[in-house]
Amino acid sequence: MQNQNINEELLKKNRVPKTILIAEDDSINVLLLKKILVPLNFNVVIAENGLEAVEKFKEAQYDLILMDVYMPEMDGLEAIRQIKALNLSTPPIVIVSAANLDERVISQDLGVKYFLSKPIGLMEFKELLNRLL
Repeated sequence: MQNQNINEELLKKNRVPKTILIAEDDSINVLLLKKILVPLNFNVVIAENGLEAVEKFKEAQYDLILMDVYMPEMDGLEAIRQIKALNLSTPPIVIVSAANLDERVISQDLGVKYFLSKPIGLMEFKELLNRLL
């Protein structure tokens, strides 16, 4: 699917804005994700670490979670464990480094079905959003 077509599809689906929780400690990655998501009518909430992500999840409902693995205070995998204990129905997407297959294996043990590898491919990301939302 071409970029323009997928943008139109996402905008159609997202007339009532959906909210995405992004747990990412790298400010450049956060900026890039926001540049992709905000023009597509998504509300974006940022958590700078796993602990903050768990707290934000307790306070509000999210349509999707983007979770980095390596963060200070609490890593993304432990955050997913704790969020799942809160009755997670929101699909998490785990952001993994392309070279680290252990992250995928551990994530799959937690029931995670969706992954994005760094660096995040724009079309892959948009197609995954389109499929999940």
